[in-house]
Amino acid sequence: MNKNINQETKNQESGIDNVSQKENSISQVVKDTKNQVENLTEDFSEAKKIILNIFKEQKIEDLYSLKKNLPTYRFMYLLSEKNLGEQNAKIVEKYVFSLIKEKSKSQSISHQDMRNIAKDVGLIEYSEEEQKSKFFDLLKKNLLDAKNLTYEKFIKKSPIWDHTCTQYVIEKALGYNRGRNTFKEEDFLGFYLYINGKIQAKDYKTEKFKETARGKREILSSLKTREIGKNFTDFFKQNGFETYYDFYFSNVANFKDLLSKNPELEQFYYDVTCQSINKISHYFMLVFAQRIGYEEYETKELKKELLDFLVKNLDFLDDESSNLEDFYKMIYLNNKARYC
Repeated sequence: MNKNINQETKNQESGIDNVSQKENSISQVVKDTKNQVENLTEDFSEAKKIILNIFKEQKIEDLYSLKKNLPTYRFMYLLSEKNLGEQNAKIVEKYVFSLIKEKSKSQSISHQDMRNIAKDVGLIEYSEEEQKSKFFDLLKKNLLDAKNLTYEKFIKKSPIWDHTCTQYVIEKALGYNRGRNTFKEEDFLGFYLYINGKIQAKDYKTEKFKETARGKREILSSLKTREIGKNFTDFFKQNGFETYYDFYFSNVANFKDLLSKNPELEQFYYDVTCQSINKISHYFMLVFAQRIGYEEYETKELKKELLDFLVKNLDFLDDESSNLEDFYKMIYLNNKARYC
């Protein structure tokens, strides 16, 4: 009987040891995982600081200036070992490819990838009213008043031209970009009317500027371009280009192949952009899309599109078997929703 009791005691002690070993093993796994997460977070924090410093050096203040002033090839160089050094480049590379997992290191970063990275490190997209408010604050700092602003005063104040909000407001007023060296006196009227609330964004080009000879030529040229562009609408739709955002997410190489298959379209692309398809870029692809009538939505319109899209897919969202990966796949099927 004593033997049985001793054996039972040994078994219990053995069981306790096994449980203890399992607890220690689980504890070690948790500890290792925690350390890995902490290390990863620390690396990402450092990577974000590095990228934010890059944006600061390049005077990239928000998502608008990112879109206008930083090409993807330049961004890739700024993240490279040649620019950052081996250690910092590795930290940044690890972070970047954690955000764009579907791409290999040999592939180029798209503008949307760059935008996603910028949003993740803290860059935001200001609304039209916010950009105007920033611009008015900038005028005050430079002792200027919007109502009494003249062309000469505006041109002479060089600090104003270094800010994104100035670039944004000019583009909204005129419908096209102008820098300090290209902003002419004839551009000032539309700009002045816009910042003082006399006209809405882009109305100047169609309602005021058309009164000038140059304006008439531009508008006739624009209308002619859109009219010719209609001849290719069916062709683009057949190849998946329903909206501006289908161009946005299109691969440049694929778009080039598409143009090369249609000599008339290739010539039309050259007429519109003054660029041969051998020099085609993502930027000029979007310029082409806009000039033939594909419109880029305002943020509010895009949000409405996304909400409508989600409402239409409520059954999918309510399905308990759906997971996050399926949701992303669904979003990627709609480029307007994907852009949001």
